[in-house]
Amino acid sequence: MIRSKKFLVGSIFFLLNLSGTAQTIKGYTKEQVSEFSSKVEDQVRFLEYLLNTIGNGETSPRDKDVIIRESYLKIFRDEKVQVEDDLLLDRKVVTNKDVTAYLKDIEFFL
Repeated sequence: MIRSKKFLVGSIFFLLNLSGTAQTIKGYTKEQVSEFSSKVEDQVRFLEYLLNTIGNGETSPRDKDVIIRESYLKIFRDEKVQVEDDLLLDRKVVTNKDVTAYLKDIEFFL
């Protein structure tokens, strides 16, 4: 979860930097870059909401199940997207999992 927060914070700083240098991106207008940045910010906020909802002990099992089986598709291309398993802080070997397996692990560990 710590890495997820670092990723989110890093993404936001990247987007802010991107919006400040929008005129230097070749092939896109400043308006297009602004629109893309806005869409990315919305997706990051939605992903943060999904992760926090799954990790919340007060969320009903039914709601968690809906997120794990369906809602994640609003962010990820399909169920085969690989996510680095960073839930164990002392992990020695990098392990990637399908996004649904990762979301189930969030529910289990948190």
